[in-house]
Amino acid sequence: MFDLIQLEINNIDKVNGQIFNVGGGLENSISLLELTKLCEEFTGNKININSANEDRPADLISYVTDNSKIEKTLNWKPKKNITDLVKETTDWITEYQDILKSILN
Repeated sequence: MFDLIQLEINNIDKVNGQIFNVGGGLENSISLLELTKLCEEFTGNKININSANEDRPADLISYVTDNSKIEKTLNWKPKKNITDLVKETTDWITEYQDILKSILN
């Protein structure tokens, strides 16, 4: 995200006053169940998940961010895949766990 913000600052004439959707796009889409399993893999923690047979009124069946506007405007695409992002986030939390202890428990 930092790289994109820096790119936008350096191209303020192209992006000023515009709104962009930014996310992983179809290539990085992942279900909550898949993301949970990935987190379990990197942390070694097991999370018990229960399923509900019925949908709740506000449930989204699927969501994938459409990055086409930012791709066309600044030629930007996500550089990292979801596995790398989860790994980096897990490593960061582990490195700073003493500082984060009060909010992790």
